[in-house]
Amino acid sequence: MTWMDSFRGMAMLMVVVFHSVALYKGLSGHDHVPVVDEIVGFFDPYRMPLLLLLSGLLLHRALAKPLGTYLAGKARKILWPLILWSVINFVVIGNVAGMLDPGAWIDGTYQWFLVVLMACFLVAPLTLWIPSWLMALVFVAILVAVGTREPELRQIFFFGPFFFLGAALSRWLPRIQSAPVWAAGIVGLVGIAVGFGSATDVLVVARSIPWTVVLPVPGLLALIWLGSRLPRLAFFERVGQHSIVYYVVHTSVLIVLADLWRAGDWGTPWPRSSCYSSSGSVSRPSSRDIGTGSADCSNSPPSVELRSPEA
Repeated sequence: MTWMDSFRGMAMLMVVVFHSVALYKGLSGHDHVPVVDEIVGFFDPYRMPLLLLLSGLLLHRALAKPLGTYLAGKARKILWPLILWSVINFVVIGNVAGMLDPGAWIDGTYQWFLVVLMACFLVAPLTLWIPSWLMALVFVAILVAVGTREPELRQIFFFGPFFFLGAALSRWLPRIQSAPVWAAGIVGLVGIAVGFGSATDVLVVARSIPWTVVLPVPGLLALIWLGSRLPRLAFFERVGQHSIVYYVVHTSVLIVLADLWRAGDWGTPWPRSSCYSSSGSVSRPSSRDIGTGSADCSNSPPSVELRSPEA
């Protein structure tokens, strides 16, 4: 299923573009990049949900392995990069003390996507006895119940349902992809409407608004239908096959570039948009504050926030 690699590669490149645009805004002081912002905004509801959905679609293959082999594989491919590059991120952003804060490991580095993915794979063996769709609903219920009280956990329970939705849909994949064009068209139009709503700030798909977890679903279904009809896209396939490498490396590279820019004293404003308390925990301003100077970080070390909560 090469289309899965292609879509994974596209989604990962959109993550890189999103963070690069945020970097440019921070360096230039501009809070809007015409056209580019609208394109990035259109895909906001789909970048991360698509990555989780694609992983869930292949869950049945992973669970066909012995449990020990399954867990060892996830530790090697996800947990180890998560630990290594989280440490690197702590060092790069100058928050080594943050390593002592458990909450910072969950939501204090740019590797939060791997935290979500690892959490999903850890509980995924339960789907051998519990339907995947029920697991998705459990995650949503937990999001509603504890999301406001445990903000560090919100991303797990907001994005986790997409993983289990993918697992649930895997058995229906042939039916979805053979659906009539008119049905796919209707679902696709809804997905496009959600994208345009996001691009024009009419709606926001955000983990702080639990009900918005349903908004990406029509677009994701349309993408599944479209996938088998795509030609081979070798470049995107290669990116998709190495998506975790792109994910863990690109944020540190961008932060280093930002530091080099500041070290060059090129006279452009730079937002201090990650604020560290004395305990080493992280507080973040709204993504709309990035590049506008409205983030109050006067007592924090210079650093950069490369993602919104939903990047």
